[in-house]
Amino acid sequence: MPTKNGLAIRGFTFALANLAIATSLGLILRFLYFGAIPGANFKYILHAHSHVGMLGWLFSGFYVFIWRYFVPESIGHSFYKKLFIAIQMAVLGMLLSFPFQGYGAISITFSTIHLILSYIFVFRVYKDTKGNRQFSTQLIRLALSFHCISTIGVWSLGPIMAQGGRDSDIYHLAIQFFLHFQFNGWFTFATLAMIFYSISKYSIPSGIKKAFLYLWISGTVLAFGQVIPEDLQTQFSTLCYGIGGLIRIVGFLLFTYILFRIPTYVFRTANDFVRILITIAFLVYGIMVGLFMATFILEWFTNFYINRFLSIGYIHLSLLGVFSLILVVFFSRYIHPLTFGNKVSWVIFTLGFILSEVLLFSFGLGIISGNAIFHKILFAASALMPLGAWIVLAQTQIIARRVR
Repeated sequence: MPTKNGLAIRGFTFALANLAIATSLGLILRFLYFGAIPGANFKYILHAHSHVGMLGWLFSGFYVFIWRYFVPESIGHSFYKKLFIAIQMAVLGMLLSFPFQGYGAISITFSTIHLILSYIFVFRVYKDTKGNRQFSTQLIRLALSFHCISTIGVWSLGPIMAQGGRDSDIYHLAIQFFLHFQFNGWFTFATLAMIFYSISKYSIPSGIKKAFLYLWISGTVLAFGQVIPEDLQTQFSTLCYGIGGLIRIVGFLLFTYILFRIPTYVFRTANDFVRILITIAFLVYGIMVGLFMATFILEWFTNFYINRFLSIGYIHLSLLGVFSLILVVFFSRYIHPLTFGNKVSWVIFTLGFILSEVLLFSFGLGIISGNAIFHKILFAASALMPLGAWIVLAQTQIIARRVR
């Protein structure tokens, strides 16, 4: 019978498969800016790309780590294994339906199934971690709570569309509500939980822990004012996201203080490659916090979320530059060391991410023009990500076969 660590490697392999597929779909989207694929619908493929990326890669990746390190060893493998397989079947259903019908009966059914299964996961983790007072476990429970809160936006889409509100400001508000609390709530707090898990043997004063929680929770909630559609913005919502931005900066500085004051076990015991990944993720998050305040302070930046290339670049900063790299770091540190081939593959992937981000922001800010040559260069840069992801997947599958 496979060990818990062996099952974690196999589970992470499924997550990596979703990453490889999501980046491949993203590459198809890049190609459609200057080329044509018979029968391909840009919006439908975009839906498949985003759902597989968020629900297939990130959700599954965090699922594996939460089960592996936050659920007690005394809890059996069977339930979480079966639930994980069911979640992967739901992701597969979305992958096979979204590219052909967009939001249709089949894709919505599989999306709903995934949502219900995620609630079961949240309920079970809450049950299995009850009584655990570790700070990292508190953060995981907060992360899962934010996931549930974010889904209010999803459930509200049906009634909004039934009232003829598709593409209305309320419709987009519901989507932004979901995305905001997924990225800034669920994924961010899960990442923080993993980091604090790595330094759990060090004592952190309770006052600092409380201040950390208050700052990050309040900053996350108030920052929602930033993504409210322009026609629905009020002075109050603008004030909220301005205050939220300041709170997030203070929270980030406190986080930096904690990490620099306490020699993190992961960083001290990691090899140079993993240290580079940690540094990139840390710097990227700092850039994201800075960009958040730039949208509030600088008048010329107020169209940040309206500009498609800037918004895509910002989303990819967090999804690929922070959450994905942190998952890789913790996989290499706690589940299985990276092989030389893995390292080379992640270098290719990270290089593609950095190049594509530079190009997206350069075009979005008007530094370079978006002609056909630009889109071909962006396509070539983006091609490095699926290339790296598929190679990593193949190598991790070999590892999964060898490890029990």
